[in-house]
Amino acid sequence: MKLKVLALTLAATLSISIVVSANEPYSLLASKSDTDKFYCSLLNWRQYKDLGIDLDFDGGPMVFAIDIYRHADVSIYLTQ
Repeated sequence: MKLKVLALTLAATLSISIVVSANEPYSLLASKSDTDKFYCSLLNWRQYKDLGIDLDFDGGPMVFAIDIYRHADVSIYLTQ
């Protein structure tokens, strides 16, 4: 299964809107096990993880944008 980064970008935009509108705490110190605070890539990871898709490339305690980018199920599509 290949996921389009465009979908991740849209998810990031929606995620930020959701966090702001829900007044969820933003924290760069949040870990994957946290459900009460997020940072951008963690929130995107959590959305896919809740659907059964784990996009964390290295399986570490935190999810970075590079983890999502390097995951085997993610493809980069450039559009104009």
